[in-house]
Amino acid sequence: MEQDNNDKSLELEPIEASNWYNIGWNLADLGRYEDAIDAYDKALEYNPDKIEAWYDKGDILEELEWYPEALEAYENGIELDPDNAEAWFNKAWILGELNRYQEAIDAYDKVLAIDDEHVDAIFNRAHILEGQGKYEEAVKCYDKLSMIEPENPAPIFNKGAILVLKLGDYQEAVQCFNRTLEIIPEDYFSLHYRGIALKKSGELQDALDSFDKALEVDENEVITFIDKGDTFKEMGNTEKATECYDTALKLIKKSFYGD
Repeated sequence: MEQDNNDKSLELEPIEASNWYNIGWNLADLGRYEDAIDAYDKALEYNPDKIEAWYDKGDILEELEWYPEALEAYENGIELDPDNAEAWFNKAWILGELNRYQEAIDAYDKVLAIDDEHVDAIFNRAHILEGQGKYEEAVKCYDKLSMIEPENPAPIFNKGAILVLKLGDYQEAVQCFNRTLEIIPEDYFSLHYRGIALKKSGELQDALDSFDKALEVDENEVITFIDKGDTFKEMGNTEKATECYDTALKLIKKSFYGD
């Protein structure tokens, strides 16, 4: 019955709406975005219920970074098509760009009510929660992502970074970075942050080993030499600490003044 109704609505649609929509689509394909918007508006004059015109107009407005106008287009489309996960996702993303974070989270929740494994929605939701200081909720999002995509290192790393920098759970953070290193064995950031987590948990020699491995990947990372120096200092080895700080200073000078 629903398909019959859809077919009937297509039959009843004014030919002008379809023509203007096709013109808009082709103009967009040519990169003539403002002309395409005008064409979509013409299509919508003839058929205000033409869902694809609202969405395509929203996509162009989003591309042009005309976010309030894009938001209005998506909302008009969603009124006609409330179970479209991608439309809700686009709305949520724009709300985030407009710094309307709670509304963005609510919209991402709508996405996930329709598609509970929408990876980008979960990731973006986690990012907003993290920015709001809701770290435990962000970690839950990253855990869910890891269940969906167990070989994706990004949510595991992000969880580890929150644990070490914000929540003080250093041992679990180390486990996170060990896991990311199983996926990407020479990932500088995982090696560096694992060193930080080990240092904070008092495993100073292991921290040094991790910093050294990070420097094997990138020997010019100032922050790793500083953290390595701090670790030596905590161990009471001021000579080695000074060597690290001197190396960091040389790298800083080199970045500003060259060789």
